Amino acid sequence: MLKRQALFLFSTPILLAGAALASEAIPNWSAPATWSPARSRGLSAQDITNPLPFIGLAPCRIVDTRGGAPITGGIFTGGSDVRSYAVSGICGIPSSARALSLNFTITGPGQTTIGFLLAWPTGGPVPPVSTLNWDHVPAQIANAAVVPTGASVSFTVNVSAPTHVIIDVNGYYPQTDPAHELASGEFFALHGTFVGGPIIHAQNESGLNGIGVVGWANSTTGGGIGVEGVTRSPSASSAGVAGLDLSTNLPAGYNGAERAGVVGASLDGVGVLGVTEIGFSDGAVVGLRNDETGTPVSAGYLGFTLSTGVYFKNGLAGTGTKSFIEPHPTDASKVIRYVSIEGPEAGTYFRGRAKLQRGYATIPVPEHFQMVTDAESLSIQVTPIGETANMAVVRIGLDGILVKGSRDVEFFYLVNGVRRAYRDWDPIQENEKFFVPRSADERLPAYLSEEERQRLIANGTYNPDGTVNLGTASRLGWARIWEEKARTASGSSNGPTAR
Repeated sequence: MLKRQALFLFSTPILLAGAALASEAIPNWSAPATWSPARSRGLSAQDITNPLPFIGLAPCRIVDTRGGAPITGGIFTGGSDVRSYAVSGICGIPSSARALSLNFTITGPGQTTIGFLLAWPTGGPVPPVSTLNWDHVPAQIANAAVVPTGASVSFTVNVSAPTHVIIDVNGYYPQTDPAHELASGEFFALHGTFVGGPIIHAQNESGLNGIGVVGWANSTTGGGIGVEGVTRSPSASSAGVAGLDLSTNLPAGYNGAERAGVVGASLDGVGVLGVTEIGFSDGAVVGLRNDETGTPVSAGYLGFTLSTGVYFKNGLAGTGTKSFIEPHPTDASKVIRYVSIEGPEAGTYFRGRAKLQRGYATIPVPEHFQMVTDAESLSIQVTPIGETANMAVVRIGLDGILVKGSRDVEFFYLVNGVRRAYRDWDPIQENEKFFVPRSADERLPAYLSEEERQRLIANGTYNPDGTVNLGTASRLGWARIWEEKARTASGSSNGPTAR
């Protein structure tokens, strides 16, 4: 009599009580988290693939040859009795399934001799090992196994001796290449060690095209989202984290095969590229903001060139002071921190030292100063050196400055101007979003100076107790913006579905 070695992939045989199979709920069993097709000895391109993830299903009966299941068929007679089962659509098994987590049971009545059961993908070679053996009759023995499927989500079963066969399923392994996405309702999660917290979550359900990477705290604690990437859909643009090839979806002003590492979309409808490499082979990190038409209007670059750490387009603003740091020459616990001069204009200057000859001196204007400075904005200060002298500016312009004095002395000079591109700068401007609370629950920022904090109370942004002045928020439209953002966020971000 033909004997085969039983193949127990991940569990010991499950012994079931005879009456339980037809009347009680189907017991669950363990399954590997991933499954990989068998590889040949000589690796080929088809062998180098990622393992397929396990997608769990509620335990469900596919086949019962005694009756009562979607597939019946009567007792196996043994020997040449070979049956194939196409199971796509049965028990929630999708067309993307490339392997199934199955539990096989042999049972009576009708058994006459010992035997074995084989299972393999339809159309494939008959396996050299069995899935289940029985060495006595009557027998009721179960064993779980992962069985690959054929092209039509079909597998084949053969037994060597007469027996009834029951086949249950509790999950499948879907194809995950670009041509086979998760089907509607499929869910995949790798869970962390904390309660209820998936660290990787991918799903494809109606109303949401897919979540790429999500970190969710325990829902019972009200925790927030760690990392979330939501793909583009008609109702919500991409947000959170994404790696994109922008060659076919470039912001205005960019050309070529641009790429973005991380992209974030703002909730106010204005496009934002959060962190990206765009058009720079040295990999500058960019924060790029587009207007409603998709045209870039402002940007900040980190690591822009070998000599420029930070580069900005269309303005730089912030609270506190602007300073640079140099090391202390004798004390390692100290640094020298100089603060930049501030004023109500985009000022330019150059300075130097000259000497009157026969009562006159000409001060040349550097070419770079001429290029950026408005001619009508010039002023000059002169200071005699060593002796007093009456001095006057006879002529001042970008082509040169003529100074006259009562005696021939050396003098210092300081020439000031204003950048021609910003000569009409007005320091009192409409508040776009500076110091604007982000929500009604915001508190008066602790990082501001006491003077700045008192101004925000005086102008009605905050109340004296540090809470947001809701009257100001309503009058200036901030409350409406908060409500719109809350609606957008709730409509485009869904938590993991419990399984």
